[in-house]
Amino acid sequence: MPISDFPLQLDLDAPLKVARWRPLVHWLLAIPQVLVLYVLSAVQGVVWLISFFAILFTGKLPEGLFGFHVMTMRYQWRVYSYLFFMREPYPEFAFPMEGNDPGTEPARLSIQPAERLSRGMIFIKWLLAIPHYIVLLLLGIVVYVFIIIGFFAVLITGAWPAGRRGNRRRQRRERCRRVRSQPRPRRARRARRATHGRRDVLLPVPRAVQRVRRSGASRSAAFRNAATRALGGMRERRRAVFARDDDARARARVRSARVRRQPGRARAREGRAIRDVGAA
Repeated sequence: MPISDFPLQLDLDAPLKVARWRPLVHWLLAIPQVLVLYVLSAVQGVVWLISFFAILFTGKLPEGLFGFHVMTMRYQWRVYSYLFFMREPYPEFAFPMEGNDPGTEPARLSIQPAERLSRGMIFIKWLLAIPHYIVLLLLGIVVYVFIIIGFFAVLITGAWPAGRRGNRRRQRRERCRRVRSQPRPRRARRARRATHGRRDVLLPVPRAVQRVRRSGASRSAAFRNAATRALGGMRERRRAVFARDDDARARARVRSARVRRQPGRARAREGRAIRDVGAA
């Protein structure tokens, strides 16, 4: 699909030449815009949640919710393009909710609404967007490196290097396209990720794992029972041996006393018997 036919269009119509002092003060001048953008982003989180259920039940995104999403993303692009000294005119505090950009600003963003949206796709689009997340991460790293280079380039030469500002525009376009493809609210995605990042105590345990755990518990219990029986048998055998030894010693003491009372050959015979018993 050609870029001109894509439902989302993002562009910046501003000269490369920028006053050298602007990189030093644009972040300060953009504070009111950043505060407004923060409020709009917070409200957009609630609108995302409403949009999710609207698509789930009706199969389409209401025009008012779609316009608010477009307005927020357009305002983000205007603020960021000024914050990173990619343009000189100060952004307007204007909030048009049309899909097509009115064209009053150098930073323009337009999105064409879809007539119908799949109800089932809202549950799996986060999975299909994983390659875009990876590309967006790599572009973000490259872009912030180029912003640092552009800061010193504008500060020294008074102009953006050719091609460096386009990287920031491409990164922002990729981010807006990825956000547009996600009908799920951002907070819901974060909560889901945080839940899966923790231990699985909140997730259902598979039946196979439950069977393994139950079988493991029964084996350990059987082992404990067998060990207890074996130790009990050893104690019983030890007591039996000690009892036999006590009986043998008692009989030997009785015989020795009897031998002392018998004279001559009988005493020698009993003595040999006692020694044989002791040897055994």
